[in-house]
Amino acid sequence: MAVWMQFLLRYSFTLVPFVYVLYSDTFLYRGNDVQQYMFAGLLIMGLTEFRRAWGGPHVQWLLFLCELVTAGWLTYTHSGILGFLMMASILSLPAPVSRTMAFSGCIAAWLGLNIALLPHESIWYAVMNICMLVVVAFVIHTFYQQLQHNMMMNNNDDLRRQTYELMQARQEVIQYARMVEHTAQVEERNRIAHDLHDELGHQLVRLKMMMDASVEVSRLNPEHARKLFSEVRDQLSGCMELMRSTVKRMKPSDANMRAYSLEKLALDSEHANLRITYQIAGIPYTLYPSIEITLFRNAQEAITNAVRHGGATEVHLMLRYEPDRLVLEVSNNGQIPEASIAAGMGIRGMRDRAAALNGQVETSFKPAFMVRTIVPLHAAGPVEQTL
Repeated sequence: MAVWMQFLLRYSFTLVPFVYVLYSDTFLYRGNDVQQYMFAGLLIMGLTEFRRAWGGPHVQWLLFLCELVTAGWLTYTHSGILGFLMMASILSLPAPVSRTMAFSGCIAAWLGLNIALLPHESIWYAVMNICMLVVVAFVIHTFYQQLQHNMMMNNNDDLRRQTYELMQARQEVIQYARMVEHTAQVEERNRIAHDLHDELGHQLVRLKMMMDASVEVSRLNPEHARKLFSEVRDQLSGCMELMRSTVKRMKPSDANMRAYSLEKLALDSEHANLRITYQIAGIPYTLYPSIEITLFRNAQEAITNAVRHGGATEVHLMLRYEPDRLVLEVSNNGQIPEASIAAGMGIRGMRDRAAALNGQVETSFKPAFMVRTIVPLHAAGPVEQTL
C-alpha cells in the first residue's frame, strides 16, 4: 500500500506542477524559454528513473543531488509551486537506502527548497515547508516500515535455517540411536557366542573325544568302555546345566520383561474413575525393546491426554500384529475435539518416538477419538525366538 501511494505521490508532485507552470503566464515574463524548461523537467524524470534502476549507493547519491539542483533551479527561476519537484525526489529515494542517506537527503532537500524560494512571495515559504514536513514524515514512516519488513524477513530466514539445522541434528540423533542399538545387539551376540564357545564348546569337544576313545576300547576292554560312557553321561549333565545357566543369564527377569507391557499398563492405570481394556489382534511375536518401549510410552501418553483433556472414563487399547507392521490404537469415550488438535509436547513426543522407528502417529475423531501408532517391521523386525 505504501509503495503504490509513494508511486502516485511522486508522479503527481512531478507532472502536476510541471504542467501547471507550462500552461500558466510564467513564460510571458521569462522570454518563453519553453525548450529549456522542458529539457530540465525531462532531465529530472530521467535522472529519477535512471537512479532507481542502476548504480551503487554513491552513484545514486550523486544523481539525487543532481535532481535537487535541477529542481531547485526550476523553482528559483520559474515558480514556487515547482518546489514539489524536490519533494518528488525525496519520494523516489531507493528502497534499500541507508538511514544516513535517508536523513541526509531530507535535510538537503529542505535546505535546497528554502534557498529556491528566495525570489518568491513569503506565502510559498509557509505552504512549501508544511508540504515538505508532511512528505518527510511519510518518507521516514515508509523507511521504518521497510526496515521492519527487512528485519522480519531476516528473522524468518534465521528461523528457517535454524529449523533446518534442528531437523538435520534430529536425523543425526536418530541415526546415532540406531547405530547404538545395532552395536549393542552385535556386542550382546558376540558375548553369547564367546560364552558358548569358551565354556560349552570345549566341553563338547572333550566329550566327543571320550566317546571316540570308548568306541575304540569297547572291543578290547568293555569294562573300561562302560566307565568312559558313564563319565560322558555325567559330563553331559554338566553341559546341560551350563546351558541352562547361560540361557538364564541371557533371559531378562520377569520384572524387566513386564516393565513395558501394555497389559501391565492397563492394569496399573485403572482406578475408580477410569476403566481400561486391552486386546490383541493377529499372531503375537516377541518385539525388540525399542518397539515395545515406544508403544508403551505412546499408550501411556494417550491415556493421560484422554483423561486430562477429554474427561474420558473408558480407554480401549488394541494392538494389531500385522505381517508388515504393528498398529497400536488407543481410543476413549471422552469429549471429541471440535477442530484439529494442536500438537503439544505430548503429541510431538509420540511422533518423535515413532519416527525413530520409521513409524508415524495418526489421530481420528470418528466414531471416537483415537490415537494410532504405526510401526513398520521392515526397519526393525520382530526378534526371532531363541533358546
